[in-house]
Amino acid sequence: MTFPATASRTCLFAIHHCCRWCWPGLPAALHASIWFGVFLLSSLGPGSAHATLQLNSDQSYSLSGQLQQLQPEIATNDINLVASGQAGTFLPLPGQLIEGVGGTRSIWLRFSLQRTRSGPDKLYLRITPPLLDHIEFYQPGPDGWVRMVSGDQVRHSEWPEDDRTPGFLIDLTRQQTGTDPQDYYIRLRQNGLMNAYFILYPVSQYQQRQQDESLLFGLYFGVFFSLILINLLHWISLRERIFGELTIYLALRAAFYLSFNGLIFQWLLGDEPLLNEYVLKTLTALTVASQIFLTARVLELTSSYPRMARLYTALGILSLAIGVSVWFGWFTLLMGGLALALVLTGVLNVVIALDQLRQQRPLGRLLLAVMTILLFCQLAISLPSLRINSGMMVDLYGSQVGSLIISMAIHVAVAMRVSQYKKARNANAESARIAAAEADSERAARQEQADFVAMLFHEIKTPLAEIDSATTILEHLDDGTVRGTGDRYDTIHSAVERLNRLVEHSLSRDRQGLDAAHLNRTPTRLRPLAETVVNDFRGFRSNPLLLCGGESLAALHIDPEMVRVALANLIDNAIKYSPAGSTIRIDLDQTVQSQTLSVCDSGPGMDAIAADRAFDRYWRGNTSGSTTGAGLGLYLVRKIVLAHGGQIQIDSRPGVGSRFILTLPEFST
Repeated sequence: MTFPATASRTCLFAIHHCCRWCWPGLPAALHASIWFGVFLLSSLGPGSAHATLQLNSDQSYSLSGQLQQLQPEIATNDINLVASGQAGTFLPLPGQLIEGVGGTRSIWLRFSLQRTRSGPDKLYLRITPPLLDHIEFYQPGPDGWVRMVSGDQVRHSEWPEDDRTPGFLIDLTRQQTGTDPQDYYIRLRQNGLMNAYFILYPVSQYQQRQQDESLLFGLYFGVFFSLILINLLHWISLRERIFGELTIYLALRAAFYLSFNGLIFQWLLGDEPLLNEYVLKTLTALTVASQIFLTARVLELTSSYPRMARLYTALGILSLAIGVSVWFGWFTLLMGGLALALVLTGVLNVVIALDQLRQQRPLGRLLLAVMTILLFCQLAISLPSLRINSGMMVDLYGSQVGSLIISMAIHVAVAMRVSQYKKARNANAESARIAAAEADSERAARQEQADFVAMLFHEIKTPLAEIDSATTILEHLDDGTVRGTGDRYDTIHSAVERLNRLVEHSLSRDRQGLDAAHLNRTPTRLRPLAETVVNDFRGFRSNPLLLCGGESLAALHIDPEMVRVALANLIDNAIKYSPAGSTIRIDLDQTVQSQTLSVCDSGPGMDAIAADRAFDRYWRGNTSGSTTGAGLGLYLVRKIVLAHGGQIQIDSRPGVGSRFILTLPEFST
């Protein structure tokens, strides 16, 4: 199966011109990527088959279009049966052998050579790629057919030639010039990717080819290992996780190409053909998985495209699972899915990079160029697996060269992105430092204010003691001629006692922070506690206090002194802001697993904004007017309620009044 190259190039040209028309500001990187695609597609699609290859000069010959395939496929190893024509008919192949991914297959191929006077005496048949399982080559000899065996299921020491790819030496000295063409047969057995390229080299050219490949591979893997070392050092010194991920990706990619090019089998695993096959297939899956995870990280999918990030994660895990399947013999069945995952992520990479460029994200142009070239490299790897001929140079070497270019570009992109992260991190650190300094300054100011309030409360104790002492003296000097003076004295003593308790709690608990650990809980009923507080305020005849409900309420596990302070603050607050003569209503009620205590007044009320801030420390609303206060009463009430595990709410409307609802749980921990 071949790919229609002319139609593909025409479509790509059309897409290019449409993009230029729809998007006049088309980036130069995308221009280059499209022209690179035209270059790749120019190698697609071979010519027609010829009958016999004429050996006229000392040059290399590609067998593309010179091969014939036996139809139907048979598993016989009898060369005499195949050569006699009894096994089937040989039909010409239009180009190289492109069969894609499949099960275990056995294919017979034939080609014919016609020697001329100027032709070479010996040729070297080289078959690529190196990852072909089992190859048998048959050429005529003095006593019949001469059989030679190669492939990565055969020990490398048993290969006819010490090369990274299977190869066979063809002896033409027994064929006289001017005689009939001589047929040569190849039996190829393969489990998985059944793609093969056949080239004939004169011996001298073959030796030169080996030397050139050694030099090019040395340069190629030298650059790869330099990138690995650089990113490893960056990872160790900068402690940036993305450099570690890039190092792992580069190491897997380099190991994959070492195996793909047959170098691991030639140098390390020559006596372990089965292990070499498992290593190559596992590296294939791991490389695909690491590439998917790395591109997701470089494109910042987790923060910018969370759904796409989940898709990439699923595809990466799927690729890892396919790698595990190698050891269970399922890799061949799943390899097509691996190729599709590679192509899918490649297309999505380009789409996401385009979207980031449209949003004018940093490195948008560079990422688009990288992801576009990466897509073409992935296509070069994946198309042969899908039985689409991308051409020998693209199939074998295009993806390798592209991967090296991409690896260097990704390294540059990652380094630039990390540099941007560091600048942003330093800016954030400076902002955090400034914010911390401001917070320390504010904290010091609040502490100074708290110390002042504590000092003020401490100083209040002296005049309170004098008031209480003077009241006691007056009480002893009173001869009882004026009615009601006793109640007045009791009210003064009660008020002084209440103020003393408030001062003591403010000094001892507000400084250390009121919480549940500081409460002195005892079983207490709300009704008697509320009556005590209300009686303390009976002297304020201008605002009658009405206590309702709560006679049958059960005892709560609370700190009675703290709850008394909270209720006293609410009543005092209501008296301050209510008109003279208006009634202050205190209600006690039972709710589900809790009891409520509410104080309702007829004051000016509050809007929603004021109600939200009413419990803030030192805050006073716009309706305070000339009313005295420090903005601590409601703040202390909220702290007491929260320390008991309860809640406090405000139901207030401007011009109507306010209702403070204090809820205490029946079972507190």
